[in-house]
Amino acid sequence: MKNLFISALVILTSSSAFGSETDSSFAILDSNKDGAISKAEAKVSPTITKQWDSLDRNNDQQIDKTEFAQLSKLTK
Repeated sequence: MKNLFISALVILTSSSAFGSETDSSFAILDSNKDGAISKAEAKVSPTITKQWDSLDRNNDQQIDKTEFAQLSKLTK
């Protein structure tokens, strides 16, 4: 059920309403609340897993909020 909920949030954030939903989705995916999404945390989202290399622009093996905001551009 949690995976379905998170997937739904990621789909919502890829729509044109990419505002506060982005922060909410990021907060849910960042389960350890360290300010970044790790590969382990991203596994609940097939969309993020598929786009990982494009999202992790600085190759630090994490996706920060700025990188996460690019998700809407990559999924169009």
